[in-house]
Amino acid sequence: MIKAYLAAIAIVAAFVAVVEPIDGQAHPPNAYVVSYLVSASRDSNDWVPWWTLPIHRMPPHPWEWRVYDPRTGRDRLFLKLSSYPLLTRWDSTYQSVEFIQGDEIQQAPWRFGAVPRVLAKVPTDSCLCDFWSDAAGGMHLVDQREVVIRSESTVVWAAQIGRRWDLANRSRPWQVTVVDSSAGGHYGECYVTPKLEAGVPRPKQFRLAELLMFGVGERYTTLSTGADGRDLLWVPSQMDSALGLEIGATEGDTYHATEPVVWVDRARNRRRVILPWNEADTPDQLGFAERDGKVLLATEIEGGSPTVLDLRSGEVRFRVDRVSAGAVWVPTPRP
Repeated sequence: MIKAYLAAIAIVAAFVAVVEPIDGQAHPPNAYVVSYLVSASRDSNDWVPWWTLPIHRMPPHPWEWRVYDPRTGRDRLFLKLSSYPLLTRWDSTYQSVEFIQGDEIQQAPWRFGAVPRVLAKVPTDSCLCDFWSDAAGGMHLVDQREVVIRSESTVVWAAQIGRRWDLANRSRPWQVTVVDSSAGGHYGECYVTPKLEAGVPRPKQFRLAELLMFGVGERYTTLSTGADGRDLLWVPSQMDSALGLEIGATEGDTYHATEPVVWVDRARNRRRVILPWNEADTPDQLGFAERDGKVLLATEIEGGSPTVLDLRSGEVRFRVDRVSAGAVWVPTPRP
C-alpha cells in the first residue's frame, strides 16, 4: 500500500534523466556517475531501511559509499562509513552532501578525498524523518511517532505526531519547539507539514529518496501479455529509437517493471539477455533510467544491485552483486 503513495511522489520516469543540471552550468556529455552504497562485511546488520517511513538509528556495520564513472570505467571509494547513512541529500548545486551516521549529522564536500565534519548530534534515536540547516546556522530535525488510544480492542483515536527539534546555538541542547498531530501520510510515511516548517523552511536539496528510480514511466509499448498477467514492454532509448530494452511489467498498487530485461538493437537484429525471466510469484521490481547512452538498472525503491548497461553495444559495463543500495545517477564529484 505504501507504494501507492510512492507512485504519486516519484520524480523519475523510465529512460529520462534522473537529475537535470541545476547549477546553471552546461555539464559536458557523460558528466554523470552512479553513486551507491555497498556492505563491506556480512552480518545481521547489513540491511537497508525502508526510506519512506520514520527511520530508526542504524546499528554499527561497515558500508562503503562508492562512485562508478561510466566514462572511465573506474569504481572509486568516496567514503568509508561505520553505519548506513540515513536521510542522505545533496545541496542544490551538488557541492556537498549531508547525512546521519550513527548519532551524528554529518556533511562532506562532494569530491573524492572528502573528510566529513560533524554538524550536530542527533537529539533522538528513532522515528527520524528529516533535518536541515537555516541561513542563520541553526539546525532543525523532524521526528514522527504514532500515538494510538484504545478502548479494549477498539482504536478510539490514532494519529501521527510530528515534532520539530531546533538547535539555535551549538553550545545548547536541542529543544522541541513545534508539535503537529496532523503529520504523517495515509500509510504512516513521513510528512513534514507546513506547520513543522513554519519560520524555518527547508532549503532546496536533492534527497537520495527522491532520486531513486520507480515505475516504468510512459515511453513504452506493450508487446505481449502472458497467461500469468505479466506484460512484456518495449522501451526505446532516447538517443536512438532502434535501441532499447524489452522489459517485464506487472500491475500491483501501480505498474512495476520486472525481469526479464533484454537489450535489443532492432536495426541490426541483435539481442542480449541482461536479467533473465524470474518465475517467482512475486518477481523483483526494478527501476531504470538512461543517462548519456547508459542505463542504470537497480531494485525499485531501494536502489540495490545496480547494473550499468551500454545501450550502444549491449555490454554490461558494471554490476554489483553484494548487498547494496542507494544507486542513483548524480553529477560527478567536483575536482
